Amino acid sequence: MKELYCDNFKAVFDPANFVQCGVDTKKAFEMLKPYISYMHIKDALKESGRVVPAGMGDGNVKYILTELFKRGFDGYLSLEPHLGSFEGLADLEIGDEMMKLPKSGEGTFTVAFNALNKIIADI
Repeated sequence: MKELYCDNFKAVFDPANFVQCGVDTKKAFEMLKPYISYMHIKDALKESGRVVPAGMGDGNVKYILTELFKRGFDGYLSLEPHLGSFEGLADLEIGDEMMKLPKSGEGTFTVAFNALNKIIADI
């Protein structure tokens, strides 16, 4: 990022991806925060890698959003919930453990949207 960062090259931060790779999201955020202009709103559980609604996993989503907003973040937040069963899920996540939620679509995005709203309301 130090070498390539410019108006045409910025970072996207996705807490769930760091959790799924066994990386501490707070440490990753501290290293990347000057470069972040876009954030995927997705969380995951460290133990299983399973994707869960924002704020319900180990991604420190509330902490990261709080820190971004303190810095005057005016970038993008993108709901990327992966909260249901959809074609290609097995290629993206560890297994298909979200079967109890609605199939991907309006229902899962509503869950993701409400989770994000709850976090933002608490900031």
